[in-house]
Amino acid sequence: MILAYPTDLEAEGGLTRGYEQYRETRANILESYCFVLLAQNKHLNTAVGIAFDAHSSQTGRRGGSEDLFAMRIDNWTDDMMARAAEAQEHYDLLREDRLAKHEVSDNEHPILEEKADERTPGSRHKPSRHRFKKPRK
Repeated sequence: MILAYPTDLEAEGGLTRGYEQYRETRANILESYCFVLLAQNKHLNTAVGIAFDAHSSQTGRRGGSEDLFAMRIDNWTDDMMARAAEAQEHYDLLREDRLAKHEVSDNEHPILEEKADERTPGSRHKPSRHRFKKPRK
């Protein structure tokens, strides 16, 4: 999540504690994103979120910060579901009418086809023998 520091809100006096207040709010929004995401996708039990400032070319501010948040929920209660719904409403998060969902899958270790010489003992396929040439001197 990229959340730019609200310079317009600061100019209007809406950030009484300045950057510290922005960071706290950004962390709360990030936690809420993870919470709502898990509530909507109960087949998942862990969510990881990353939040950071918009680039200085957008904000005009030097420096920046980032947040990393992980949440795991194995068992949901009615109270937790109600809190997730409140967080979704409060921050206007993950609304179905604004989401474009796509199934994505990737495997860090691709599944390779089983070779005949790697089959289990007792297989009808005879293992191949590899011969290596000796290095020349």
